[in-house]
Amino acid sequence: MTQERRARVKELFASALERPATERGAWLQQASGEDEDVLAEVSRLVAAHLEAGDFIEQPVADLHPAPPLERRGNLAGRTLQQYRLESLLGVGGMGEVYKAVDLELGRAVAIKLVEHDDPRARDRLRREARHASRINHPHICTIHHVGQDGDRPYIVMEFVEGQPLAELVSRGGLPTATAVRYAIQITDALAHAHGHGLVHRDLKSANVMITPAGDVKLLDFGL
Repeated sequence: MTQERRARVKELFASALERPATERGAWLQQASGEDEDVLAEVSRLVAAHLEAGDFIEQPVADLHPAPPLERRGNLAGRTLQQYRLESLLGVGGMGEVYKAVDLELGRAVAIKLVEHDDPRARDRLRREARHASRINHPHICTIHHVGQDGDRPYIVMEFVEGQPLAELVSRGGLPTATAVRYAIQITDALAHAHGHGLVHRDLKSANVMITPAGDVKLLDFGL
């Protein structure tokens, strides 16, 4: 799709959301003219937006309740399928993140064990993880696998060595050239994700990892 048609899709998408639901289909048919590809893409984006709407707009505290860690305990040492949990990396509203080893491939991975009791939310998390797993970009953390441990879904991701951008910035800021280089890598990654219909819902400096080589890795697409 050309840049001009992408701009047209974006324009029609924004306008379609302002229309009453009962009029939206007929209006889109007319506004897109004879361009079936544009019509199909806008219709897909509208459908995805409506499907995700109530999920996105729920308060984060309601959507991802953060349980006390002692409720589950530190799971380091456990094995989930072929993944052995090595150490707890962090605890947040979504659950816990562990460094783990893929015993079949012998590589380090990060595993996010999601804490949520709503089956609809768990299904959505798995679906979004599957969408994110299709993204292949040097500045986006790769998702390898989605699994289930009892009542908890988990997401297996690339383990990224480095430091969060939040920590680097807090030490007195960044040189201009470095900040610009990071910004270019971040926007390039976001453009790639947007081109595949994926939106990062939680972009912040804590979710931007800087590798020892000085490259950006975007983490946690609001999953």
